[in-house]
Amino acid sequence: MQDESLVDMTARTASFQYNSVPAEEIFGYPSGLSDKVEPHSGALLSFYGSTVIYRVNEEARIRLMDIQDSLYAAHGESLSDRLPAASFHVTLHDLRADRYLSAVAEQIFTDSPCIPKALAATHALGDISMRVSAVFNMMNTSVCIGVLPASEKDHQRLMTARAIWDGVVPGGFFTPHLTLAYYKPEPAVPIVPAAFRATLANLTSQIEGYPLVLTPENLEYSYFSSMADYWNPLAVDGVPIRIGPGAGFLPR
Repeated sequence: MQDESLVDMTARTASFQYNSVPAEEIFGYPSGLSDKVEPHSGALLSFYGSTVIYRVNEEARIRLMDIQDSLYAAHGESLSDRLPAASFHVTLHDLRADRYLSAVAEQIFTDSPCIPKALAATHALGDISMRVSAVFNMMNTSVCIGVLPASEKDHQRLMTARAIWDGVVPGGFFTPHLTLAYYKPEPAVPIVPAAFRATLANLTSQIEGYPLVLTPENLEYSYFSSMADYWNPLAVDGVPIRIGPGAGFLPR
């Protein structure tokens, strides 16, 4: 776990979230984006892995849909197919990911004995209160909503939760966020940086400070097969299995 205070996290994320669109005439894209999004159509491609997430509650989901609607109204022709509202989540820790299932399947299987204990430890931390910081461009790959702990106590809980999963797959500095949309790598209508910068500032003004609570009930170890398709492998008929100390791994 990186030793970063709430003050440090706030300053670090602010440095790229509030002025996130590069000062360039042409909005470029990283090569890896085409692994997740079909360049011309914007269809979300097969992409496989495992992650740890907090799904958002219904009230927050509705609020986030409004922001997503405004984003697509302004720039929809330059964005991927919509991420379904049911998939909205705050990522606690990315674990495994690759465009090819064969590249991660063995790692996911090897991780499996560690998952119940890590889930139980994270669940025991209780609620973590967060607040929205900004709507921002994440490395020319996606449009995200940044969130930050609401207090020092919440920050300590969040970083403790993060450290638990660093024990499964080591991670680096943590930028808590929720993804609203991905870009089309080769859109028919390119993004105009100046206009996009104004859109993100406007969306930020609409939701900055909005409270989100990460609750144990919404905590999931999740598999994904695209950036729109997430599911809980520890669920039976859609109902998550309560995880406790000593519980075994239950495959889907």
